[in-house]
Amino acid sequence: MRSRWLVPGIAFAVLAGSVRDADAAAATVRPAKAPARACVAVQVRPGAFNAAGNLLVGWSGDEHGEDGLVELTPAGATVWECRLRPGGTLAEFARSADGTTFVAQWSSGRFSRILVVDPAGQVRAACQLSVADAAAPPRPTGLYGLPGGGVMVSTAGWAACLSRRWRVEREMIHRSLRSAAPLADGRWLAAFRDPERFAVYDPVSRSLSPIALDALCQLWEAGRAEEVSADRWRFYGCFCVPQAAAPGQLIPRKTMEVVDTDPTGRFLWAWGSVRAIRVEEFGVQRCATYTRAVALLPAEHLLVLDGYPADCRVAELDAGGETVRVYLMGGAVEGAATGASDAGTFGEHACGLTGLKVLSGP
Repeated sequence: MRSRWLVPGIAFAVLAGSVRDADAAAATVRPAKAPARACVAVQVRPGAFNAAGNLLVGWSGDEHGEDGLVELTPAGATVWECRLRPGGTLAEFARSADGTTFVAQWSSGRFSRILVVDPAGQVRAACQLSVADAAAPPRPTGLYGLPGGGVMVSTAGWAACLSRRWRVEREMIHRSLRSAAPLADGRWLAAFRDPERFAVYDPVSRSLSPIALDALCQLWEAGRAEEVSADRWRFYGCFCVPQAAAPGQLIPRKTMEVVDTDPTGRFLWAWGSVRAIRVEEFGVQRCATYTRAVALLPAEHLLVLDGYPADCRVAELDAGGETVRVYLMGGAVEGAATGASDAGTFGEHACGLTGLKVLSGP
């Protein structure tokens, strides 16, 4: 069932402070030679390419050992498809207003790079990411196209806005940074670990304003956050939201994976799949969450990328949680055999679907 609650507003705790950390290191960005035949594209419906409302879905390690991106219309028709090599390396992707697709590929101990792919599937530019004195290249945890053709990328401990020529224009370095995403006003939404928390970063003053999600009864994991629209922020992770209860009765709690607020912190909506659970092992809290992306549709329908291994699909659900349409089914992949796909929380085979973007159009 789809889950909705009205709960107290979410307050913002304002605490400015420097984000530079002596234990963290910035990634080095170097232009690289564009790999040959990294992408094979099929543009099925040129007139519908990059239209507002289209869906861009990525997967890693299919039955042919390839990664891929496919663009679909809201009705499910294929518009554009790109098969990526080498397989098992797709970490993040993003689409710009001009139709450029940014692809982040990562292979443990081998490389970390960003490709710029044009609508014809040609790789027009590339860069490599590395960290000084580190044996392993950093894994991208966030990727967003920026106005003017640049891109924002984040890795564990580092985030930066890069120009078309791969110049670092602004960056944040923090040892517990997990991911970051741009806001329309120039600030960033960031997720941190140890402790788990979200914050707004101002790159001009280089300060953080932590976000206190007071409407939640617990925040166990802060995964990522992003601006959905001018009046909506979305937080992914592992949360607890209280449910209504009769006076004197225990307040039921449900493990949630997505929480929406407006920019003032007012609670708007929350979602938790029936598979999401929290367990405690020897005093340590662990979460199993499978919702990798959601989008709200008209008539209270929900578009969801369900990463539960047995389901592994992009589907539209109605207001009651029933399946209306399945856009794409993904196969299970062995996390140890691929670079960007992880094994499940409890060691099970993971879903190969890596992400879902609803395009805003030109």
